[in-house]
Amino acid sequence: MTRGNLVETKIVGLDEVVRNLSAKYPAQAERARLSALKSTGYWIRTELRNHVEYGGTGWPSLHPLSKSRRKNKLGEWRKISSKRSPLEWLGKYARYAMDANGDAVTIDFGKSRKGQAGNIDRYLSAIALKHEKGAKVAVTDKMRRKMAMTAMGRKRKRRGEPGAGYFPLKASTEHLQIPKRPSIGPVFRKVKPKVAAYMRGKFWAAFNRYQTGAAKV
Repeated sequence: MTRGNLVETKIVGLDEVVRNLSAKYPAQAERARLSALKSTGYWIRTELRNHVEYGGTGWPSLHPLSKSRRKNKLGEWRKISSKRSPLEWLGKYARYAMDANGDAVTIDFGKSRKGQAGNIDRYLSAIALKHEKGAKVAVTDKMRRKMAMTAMGRKRKRRGEPGAGYFPLKASTEHLQIPKRPSIGPVFRKVKPKVAAYMRGKFWAAFNRYQTGAAKV
């Protein structure tokens, strides 16, 4: 069953099967259940990453100023191609995280090293939520000063240096509008009809492997 960005093992038919198998094969049944849940989490996490990195569904493009305010790995200012996803950078942070009891898995955004358990990051999750629903952000004095510092002088612009052409926010600009770029919602609507069958399939495949000692395919 899916709820928000959560997938639970309480899927029709599977819990009863696990209980029945646990009487005779407790270790294998529980191990297969956890394996199925992890596989499902990884699958949905991959769907989420692809959705974000390929530009969602009908997402508005970045504001022209935002396109020119990105840095590469060398710290150089570069312009973002209009063909790239507005939130492409966020895609690599898609994660799934098991709960403490192993009964549910959360799919969201976070950080973790390869081979480590997923870890949902509140900051990244909050960014995704703002884009999910859209937001109106009040311009603070600190934000206005920061934007003003990006303004490039005429000499740098004439020299053609990267980043030239920035401008501070207008005095009349009191809010910045973040348009809706939903990711969690569309992805879960896409996978929801398939989750039960997918998880059951992964459970039986794992259980058979643990029973026979066969290698994972």
